[in-house]
Amino acid sequence: ELEFPTITTPELKGILVGEMMADSKRLYTEVWDSMPPLTAYTQYVFDLMFDRSELPRHIISWLFIFFQAAFFGILLINNRAFNESNYLPSLLFSILARTCSPSRKRSGRTSRRVCRDDPRSLS
Repeated sequence: ELEFPTITTPELKGILVGEMMADSKRLYTEVWDSMPPLTAYTQYVFDLMFDRSELPRHIISWLFIFFQAAFFGILLINNRAFNESNYLPSLLFSILARTCSPSRKRSGRTSRRVCRDDPRSLS
């Protein structure tokens, strides 16, 4: 059985860009990457706060997903998108975010993944 690392290529790329910017290198002149500026500076702040630790980055990403799901549910309820007002669309949004999360660890047998950004989906 193949063991996959817990960090994906986009996560590693973000960590490395953050580290280079923390070493006082400038984005797009000394750090050659196509990462958007807001993402790069967020990775820079994460590097200053957490260094290479994955757990705080994943906790913050889960908090963002939670707030996005809550906002999505409130938006649908306030605009009366459906006949019944409930948080089922938010639950489905959260399940999809969890299913497509690149930080999700694989256990047991190998299974096909439907998420395009996850390099493990190519198996």
